[in-house]
Amino acid sequence: MLDYSAITKLVLRKRLSGNTADHSENLIQKHISKTARPVTNLYQNIALYQKMQSQHRK
Repeated sequence: MLDYSAITKLVLRKRLSGNTADHSENLIQKHISKTARPVTNLYQNIALYQKMQSQHRK
């Protein structure tokens, strides 16, 4: 899953070095877009599976 500790360290390091919050946001977005592609695919599959399950129960 997402590595939140890495993101937190990234934000803290940027805050301490005096960069703006916007810059930190961009870094977080880049970090997430690099790491989360397979994860988002997984979540889409889970959502699809749950939808199929709920239709099956009716």
